[in-house]
Amino acid sequence: MIRRLALLVALLLPAAGLAQTTGTVLISPTTFGTTDCTSTAKSVTITWTSSSTPVAGGNEIYKVWVSHTDTACLTTGQPTGSLQLGSDIPVTTTPPTYSTTRSDFISKAALSACTTNATISVCVQHWVIGAASAKGTATGSATLEVEPPPVPVLVSVATGDSALFVSWADGTTNTIAAVSYNVTAVGGGATVTKNSTSKSYRLGGLTNGVTYSVTVTSLSAGGNESVASSPPVLGTPQPVDGFWEQYKNAGGVEQGGCAGGPAGLVALLGVALALRGLRRRS
Repeated sequence: MIRRLALLVALLLPAAGLAQTTGTVLISPTTFGTTDCTSTAKSVTITWTSSSTPVAGGNEIYKVWVSHTDTACLTTGQPTGSLQLGSDIPVTTTPPTYSTTRSDFISKAALSACTTNATISVCVQHWVIGAASAKGTATGSATLEVEPPPVPVLVSVATGDSALFVSWADGTTNTIAAVSYNVTAVGGGATVTKNSTSKSYRLGGLTNGVTYSVTVTSLSAGGNESVASSPPVLGTPQPVDGFWEQYKNAGGVEQGGCAGGPAGLVALLGVALALRGLRRRS
């Protein structure tokens, strides 16, 4: 019985060694949207670490593979369903950072059509040239989102001085999270749009006395924008006076039996303090 167990362990250990993942891959950005499928203006940065120690000046290379259909990072040959990003990378004592354009990353992952949500898997193999299997592997993943976040529900628009205070809530038509919002005000022949990461925003740079139509759209982590904006709400910026200016604009008239002007304010303050003292004594 003991001999059989020993033989079984001996047979399983090589297989376990081949399947072992010895490092991690970080992908930046971690989430992609539909506009990324055809974009060539931005780049994707892939950074990896490996517990398999590189040898300075050694005959070693890294191979980087990408796929959306297979998550296995093999130590032998090309991972199923994957395409190699770029050429083999010579290994130095410090694992390098590998970059490629986003359009290349998406197309090599066979996602150029961007028709469904998907997980993009990256596999990095560390090879000694001529060896039968990789010296080590590292894996990581990113997410492709093709669905937009729900349309926000605009809650309120409050008046400010050359500004409007806008607040809203997330819609509930799907589960795609919004990470930021575009707040837009249209009025007086002008359009002002600002981005906010919270669900309230002071939209400045507006003209007092002009009525604006305010709407909000939501954006997902992948940059997808909601299919429509929130229902428009009207708001008109106005100069906002302080308390003393409002009191003076009211003519400083006697109200509630108190004298007008500054003396009235002082009297009110005195009464409040007296009442507070009586409460403490009682």
